[in-house]
Amino acid sequence: MKPYVLAVAAITLSLSACSTDPGENETETETPEVSTESQSPGSAESTEAPEPTEPIESTEAPEPTEQEPSENEQYVELFLEALDALDIEYSEPERVEAGGLSSASYDMTVTGSSSGIQVFATEETQAAWVEASNSLGGICVVIDGAALSLNSSEGIADSAEIAPQIAEEVGGTAHGN
Repeated sequence: MKPYVLAVAAITLSLSACSTDPGENETETETPEVSTESQSPGSAESTEAPEPTEPIESTEAPEPTEQEPSENEQYVELFLEALDALDIEYSEPERVEAGGLSSASYDMTVTGSSSGIQVFATEETQAAWVEASNSLGGICVVIDGAALSLNSSEGIADSAEIAPQIAEEVGGTAHGN
């Protein structure tokens, strides 16, 4: 009986070790995870490094994009406010692919005729555009950084009449007929 009692005691001890400490077994299962975690800090460092770098890059990239349209929008709004103040009919400008010398272009109608707003990146490109417009008989209103190009064909009489008024309203210069 003594061997039986010893066998029961051994089984009881082994079962109690397994059944009373399931948390320890889970912890032991987690221990390899801890050892994996000890490998992860190296991985975590490489994971942490791109995370701060990526948001900085993504934060920096939209800023110029956001600033560019707001600068363009200021020019558009300036011309629209002048047209409103002068009670001149116009359609809402629609951004289109920029022309050869402009950095941004907007198509619209003014007094029912095709017109547009051009935004320029440099004074030199703006001067070249104004020279080209003048040589082609164009009518436009120029401010520093932008121009309102008015129709110089079917609506030329209206354009020639309103260009000086718009120029005065925006503090710019009228060019053309």
